[in-house]
Amino acid sequence: MRKWKILNQQYNANLFPYAYHIQATGAFFAKTCGRTAAVDHFVELRNNGELTQGIHWQDYHKAGKYILSHLEDKVYSQKVLQNTTIFLDRFYDFSKKVINLDLNKQTDGNLNNLIIDFRDLFLKLASWGVLISFVEYEHQLLSKKVKLLLKSKVNELKLGIGTEELFQILSTNNKKTYLVKERDELLLIAKKIVKNKKWDEFFKNDFSQISRDLDNYIGLKEILFKHWDKYKWLSFGFEGPLLSLEDIIQSTIELVRKDPFDLEVDIRKNQKDFSKIQKFWEKELLLNKYEMHLVWLIRELGFSKAIRKDVEYCGNYSYHLLLTEIGKRNYLSAHQAHYLSIEELSEILLNKKEVDYNLVNKRIKLSVYACENLKVKLFAGDEAQKYRDNLEKLVIDKNLKVLIGECACPGKVRGVVKVVLDQKDYGKFYAHDILVSYATNPNMMPLMKISKAIITDVGGITCHAAIVSRELNIPCVIGTKIGTQILKDGDEVEVDANKGLVNIISEAN
Repeated sequence: MRKWKILNQQYNANLFPYAYHIQATGAFFAKTCGRTAAVDHFVELRNNGELTQGIHWQDYHKAGKYILSHLEDKVYSQKVLQNTTIFLDRFYDFSKKVINLDLNKQTDGNLNNLIIDFRDLFLKLASWGVLISFVEYEHQLLSKKVKLLLKSKVNELKLGIGTEELFQILSTNNKKTYLVKERDELLLIAKKIVKNKKWDEFFKNDFSQISRDLDNYIGLKEILFKHWDKYKWLSFGFEGPLLSLEDIIQSTIELVRKDPFDLEVDIRKNQKDFSKIQKFWEKELLLNKYEMHLVWLIRELGFSKAIRKDVEYCGNYSYHLLLTEIGKRNYLSAHQAHYLSIEELSEILLNKKEVDYNLVNKRIKLSVYACENLKVKLFAGDEAQKYRDNLEKLVIDKNLKVLIGECACPGKVRGVVKVVLDQKDYGKFYAHDILVSYATNPNMMPLMKISKAIITDVGGITCHAAIVSRELNIPCVIGTKIGTQILKDGDEVEVDANKGLVNIISEAN
């Protein structure tokens, strides 16, 4: 068996439905990009919730180049975006329908139909939406191509702007993700509070008192509860937790105290100014049709990835609710049910097959979901260990003083590092710390909002850290590869995201 190069790592990552991405990258890609398997030899290894994705580099790189060559055709790329949007809308509507259903009243047959419909929609969405991931993740083929183009234009036309700054301007999309929609709607609630003297006075109290006495303000509580219920899934990730009502209250307090009317004016002005700046540079660069298409492509595909991940989190929550109901009827926890395929769940629901608890628990402890030679296979125990033993181990110089990555959001700051690898690390993170992680995920949103900067080992311009850091305007360096292995809690670093550099100023004792 060849060595597997580590592509990505996450925590709190169950098996299904996330593993169906691999199924989509196999035979399903034949329908979307005309190749039997856009990327073969892809594995996902899970060890008690820790996810490691492994690839064979040459296969992965070849697939990325193949997909990019197709996306460079404007008609095809528009088709990809159009179909991604169609299935995004269908998947989101389906997920919201499931969330609002009384699942307790559904028959086993109905539950079976729902999980099958979920999987089918998930695969259709992934087979179109995941194409960009193979272009950008790890090797950043499109980003590098656009940056080379911009560098050439800057030098040729003597424009007096850095390539990285120009790339950030041109690749940013002003369309709203669900994360931004949630912020804007909460801003409207904050304005209502400020305009209501009674509510405004109430929100001058501290968080604990507001949370404790909110029941005395029924109208206000209903507004906040409705907002929470609409967006609670935004932080769900693989398996939760949901946003809490307390999270919404805390965010509302911050908006009220910053003056929501001024914030709204600033946001609108910044958006308007940014659009002008973007159009100015598009004109100054004298781009031909092909070059303009590349810029358009990275802007649109970046947004498509961001909105797809939002919708997948909503879908994951709906699937978790289905598994919770199935589990109640079959003496399974929802967590255990996440380690059974749709086919296995159907056997349990329709044919009353007994649950193999030993197999489920073996999969939780160590399992591999692999796409090899066009066939998707699931291994546990000793077979999975063979794959684990063949994961590539990096040789690292522990004396490095400078880490090199890619700019996801520009800025230059100094601060103290906190390495966050899973949820047990959340408690040590404070406002203005610098967040260091292998990769970020929705569960980290409360930390990301208060961080001074973000550093990740992996990711491309369409990864979670890149998308969120831009929306929060927090300096972010992605793809350092070894940041979590070099940096330690308490290290003081300078994050020069403009250049994609992390300089270690002093090490913790």
